[in-house]
Amino acid sequence: IAGLGTIGGSIAKAIGQDQNNYIVGYDLQIEELEYAKEHGIIHEFYTDFEQAAQLADVIILATPISANIELMKELNGISFSKNVIVTDTASVKGSILEAAKKFTNDNITFIGGHPMAGTHRKGVQASRERMFENAIYVLTPTVNSNEKQLAFLKDVLKGTNSHFIVLAPDEH
Repeated sequence: IAGLGTIGGSIAKAIGQDQNNYIVGYDLQIEELEYAKEHGIIHEFYTDFEQAAQLADVIILATPISANIELMKELNGISFSKNVIVTDTASVKGSILEAAKKFTNDNITFIGGHPMAGTHRKGVQASRERMFENAIYVLTPTVNSNEKQLAFLKDVLKGTNSHFIVLAPDEH
């Protein structure tokens, strides 16, 4: 999970309850990473995005939109040894989907995401395991994704206890 603020931290808490999910955190704020590790929200962390990304099967971008776009550009240049699913948590999809269209890395599959819950509080300290329980979580598959990858992402995110709705990018 890139971005361990309220949203990223809440997703980490929720999906981390599943023993099959090993949570690697990335953030620019070392205090957020240390807090998350100390409180069992993540298993390990990196301040180097490429190192963290290469360990992942699913990369959740939970940073502000402009930072997500910069991370997507960086992802495009990483040599992955396997296919990875990249998703985000942004409510605004236009610029994110434009950035996703620019992926040329054959090992990246992008599936947009928008968990429709939150709080006015900020930071990993404000994260809650049940923040997304019974909330709508919109997933927007792109042309390079398939049903198997979508099902895998839903399985990873099942601990959020969200109601998943799949919409075409132009419908969201």
